[in-house]
Amino acid sequence: NVKSLHWWERRLIVCLAGPAAHHKLHPYAHWMGYAVGDIGEASDTINHIHHHDRRVVGAHYDYIKARAAALIEDEWQNVEAVAAALIERGTLTPDDVRRAMIAGQS
Repeated sequence: NVKSLHWWERRLIVCLAGPAAHHKLHPYAHWMGYAVGDIGEASDTINHIHHHDRRVVGAHYDYIKARAAALIEDEWQNVEAVAAALIERGTLTPDDVRRAMIAGQS
């Protein structure tokens, strides 16, 4: 089902967006040190989707990793704006996140 796969693709990208942001800031740092849960969830999900077919699993993981990195690159200004707001306030509501993103784009 294409609609279901699209949902999973988005979910997988979200799992790897944090590690992608960390990699953008620290390109030589190892991802697994702090993001083992996110990376493991993405890996487990991809394995499940493709019934552990190693010919497809590795390629799909690389694709999702590249999509997450592209998303972070495209949205980096928003990532920095939300991070700055989080540092300033400690916690954010959804409205706070929206406001930070709008402010970060101006």
